[in-house]
Amino acid sequence: EAVAGPEAPAKAQQTSLPMRLMQAAAAAVSANTASAVGGEGEGADKLGRSISPPLYDTGRNVELVPITKELSFDQGLLLAVRGVQKLRQHRSHLNNRKLVIVGIGGPSGSGKSRLAKKMSELLNCEILEMEDYHISSKIYDDNFDEFDSQDTKLLCSHLESMRQGETVSIPQFDLTQKKRVGYRSFSPVSGIVIVEGVYALHKNVRPFLDFRIGVVGGVHFNLVKRVHRDAERAGRSYSQNEVLDTIFPLFREHIEPGLRHSHLRIRNHFDPLTSLQTPKYVFKSRSAPSEALIKGLEKKLSTTFEKTRKDTRTDIYLVFGASKYGKEDWIRIRQCGGRYTVLFRDSLREGGFIIQPPLDFEVGVKTLAGLICLGYKMVALVDASVTHFKSDSLYITLENIPLLRGETYTLVRSRSKQTVQSAVEHLGLNPEASTTKTFIELIRESSAISSFASGAGSSSATELKDFLSRVAEHAPESLTAALASRHEYEIAEIKAELQRLNRLLGLTAQLTGALLLPMIGTVFVSLSLYFYGCKGRLK
Repeated sequence: EAVAGPEAPAKAQQTSLPMRLMQAAAAAVSANTASAVGGEGEGADKLGRSISPPLYDTGRNVELVPITKELSFDQGLLLAVRGVQKLRQHRSHLNNRKLVIVGIGGPSGSGKSRLAKKMSELLNCEILEMEDYHISSKIYDDNFDEFDSQDTKLLCSHLESMRQGETVSIPQFDLTQKKRVGYRSFSPVSGIVIVEGVYALHKNVRPFLDFRIGVVGGVHFNLVKRVHRDAERAGRSYSQNEVLDTIFPLFREHIEPGLRHSHLRIRNHFDPLTSLQTPKYVFKSRSAPSEALIKGLEKKLSTTFEKTRKDTRTDIYLVFGASKYGKEDWIRIRQCGGRYTVLFRDSLREGGFIIQPPLDFEVGVKTLAGLICLGYKMVALVDASVTHFKSDSLYITLENIPLLRGETYTLVRSRSKQTVQSAVEHLGLNPEASTTKTFIELIRESSAISSFASGAGSSSATELKDFLSRVAEHAPESLTAALASRHEYEIAEIKAELQRLNRLLGLTAQLTGALLLPMIGTVFVSLSLYFYGCKGRLK
């Protein structure tokens, strides 16, 4: 596990496949850095000096030194893996602190899960998701965002038990049922565990972490920019910070303070064109094969589907104010089983296929309420009943859309275009019945539906609309009111800091008094003796 070097044993030089991949990544990042600074040698030298996070010895333990500069995703991944390896290398002789616990925190959509997954693949380690530590009794109106809904006490006790080499029972939380549905045995046999979640760097969790990584940016920041742009188009003057505080109200209070204590801080730059390097290929057809025929693909394509799952969902379409909306002007949020997901679907359409970048990310009810507060209006609510067939290489859904006369559509998805083509051929889906249009486009073109307003006609959509009305009642009435909570929090922070400083000054005064009084007494006695001696000599 040690980093190979001149003094490393010969066995350490025989690097595993993950390490060879990391070396290739290092070479790629080195080349990019060299071109950016204008010289290959200089760039390679700079990267070589920072290829691993530095360590310092506290006497009892070896810890990482925080790197204050923000890193790109690739640089952050490389340094994160090397940092974990360094900690393991220096702890190999310890009995009770061999386990390395990594915390990856940041706002929704910043890229935490992606980073955790990449690190897990390279280090062959386990991921502990904070989502499983929700407390059922503290979740109200599908609001999973509140910090109080997290059972951090149980999480921290589990981390401490794992530190002692014990196996723990991790809760399994079902967001659809809004409760814990069981427990699973968890033991980090690799010697590394990654804690991933919005509040993974919270002050209650930080003492149990050896390596803290903060991730910002990503599609989270893209949504903020999108809202800011829509507001400017409508003649509203909101700063990006005002938008951030309204649609992500818990960011500054519970998430941002933890980011300040990161060993590594990664800014995940969102680029829709880059995300198309690993797209999903989608084939959409109006014809619906039987479930038995879909199951028959397991033999024909040598794949295994998970247990068939059925659910209902509602897509919420929002536009800003009274804007004239087109296909690129709405924000789409999908509600399904207690989860709210912002869908980015800037896709390409080519040869009967929809080519989509994987850019969805989860938000909470407060984000929805914040968007309404800023001036967004719901213009459509589209229901669907969905049956899922999912394997590692293929994902098929049968989607029944009531607003399209109850027609069922088949969607075949995969990262491999050839896999999609083979599945379509085996299912006998007619290419002439395929479409690359979105459901909302098909609804608008339907002669039975004249406007978006008709999209709220179904019962579940009506229930959701009523629910959103209740959410809006708890949302701030204006942006000023929305920002008031932020200012109250900042004032509370300042007051707390002043109280801390007052206590510190009080202790300093007491300490100073305790030190000065004996000194003053000594000086007084000395002066008294001096004057007494002078008086004696005068006599």
